[in-house]
Amino acid sequence: MAFKRKGAISSYSTINSTSGSTTLGSAKDSITIAPEEGATTITKLVADDLEKPSVKYHWITKSAAPRQIKGTVTIDGKEYSKAASFNVEAPDAEFTSETGIIDIVDFPSINKSKLSYGYVAAPGIVFNGNINGQGGKQIWQRVDLFEQRKLDSNGNLVEKESWINRSDSYPSADGTSYDDSPTGSPLDKNIFTKLSISDIFTTWLMYKHPDEGIWVPLREIHWWWSGVAEYNDTLQKWEKIRPDNNENPASVESKKLPEWNGSAN
Repeated sequence: MAFKRKGAISSYSTINSTSGSTTLGSAKDSITIAPEEGATTITKLVADDLEKPSVKYHWITKSAAPRQIKGTVTIDGKEYSKAASFNVEAPDAEFTSETGIIDIVDFPSINKSKLSYGYVAAPGIVFNGNINGQGGKQIWQRVDLFEQRKLDSNGNLVEKESWINRSDSYPSADGTSYDDSPTGSPLDKNIFTKLSISDIFTTWLMYKHPDEGIWVPLREIHWWWSGVAEYNDTLQKWEKIRPDNNENPASVESKKLPEWNGSAN
């Protein structure tokens, strides 16, 4: 979409319409993210936009009906408009998970045990995806919530760690396969005798169009695990209590870009 003369800044609106064709994530310079299908939004232009021969858009969800971009500028007091419509397409994708077990796992390298959701030989959760199309393929993961508490033998709080919305790693994997085995802190009966964990994640199957563009999420999986490790003084060992997780969680179609506010590592 192009306006050849410079003028006062106005706005763009995005609505549904009936013609045109483009591909998910195929534009070069992102100006805005179009809304979910059926919605309308206004995006204010900036001065640099009027210096460009065109303004590019990225969408992150495909549309059942075409979408329209309408641009309006005011030049010498007169309003000019131009519109273009697009069919926003996306490759077909599958994204599945298979979960393992929660247990007290020995870590010989540190000579301690941890409450762990899986381990190297048998991961806590394994992701497998398939994208029917050419282009970049990655898996991204975010820790939505992490909370860990340590208590002494009298039930007094020794330490609490808690945070939300942090990137687990970026990207978590190139390609469409990934596994994870999150753990708690090393268990040390000299410091605490009870440790509880609650851990919630979102994992995305990401795609990037081969003709440049931005990374967009196709599908996502929401998963979690929790449990308690308590030291049994009689048996002289740590035991797991109330382990819980959502089993083999299914994926859903992604509706917005992943966001986070820091690193979990």
